[in-house]
Amino acid sequence: MMTDETPSVMDFAGAVNEDRQHTGQLIKLLATNRQDAVRTVQRLRRNLGHPDKDALVELLASRGASDVIIDVAKNYNCASCSRYRKPNAASPSTVPTATKFNDVVQADVMWIKVNDQKIPILHVIDLASKFQEATVVGGENSTDFRTFASATELWFQNIYFFK
Repeated sequence: MMTDETPSVMDFAGAVNEDRQHTGQLIKLLATNRQDAVRTVQRLRRNLGHPDKDALVELLASRGASDVIIDVAKNYNCASCSRYRKPNAASPSTVPTATKFNDVVQADVMWIKVNDQKIPILHVIDLASKFQEATVVGGENSTDFRTFASATELWFQNIYFFK
């Protein structure tokens, strides 16, 4: 019959190499070679989740990085960051594009369904005065010329009011 033996210290001798050389990663922050500095900054940006340049420079300065690495971090342009950056936000306001009546006119045709029939309606708007007009263009099979003729007839019949 076998009994469980408690392991002794000698059973684990050599299981851990206590003479292992310790190479800290902070040594790489002291690089003076520009190529090594670029490689270190690339790895740091990737491992830290692509932080802002200012945040990375501040972190490196607080950890005592060499001037070469800090300079590389300030001037480094990450290809991933520039490719996947958020688009610029839309401007909250714009400069008006039209200042006088009839400078810029926009037109569009929309289709309204009444019972089983589709009716095209032409809508024309002046951007400066916001004057708008709409008219029924024709049947479902109306041509482009008929639409243009309707637009000119609609718009130019009331243009003398604004001159």
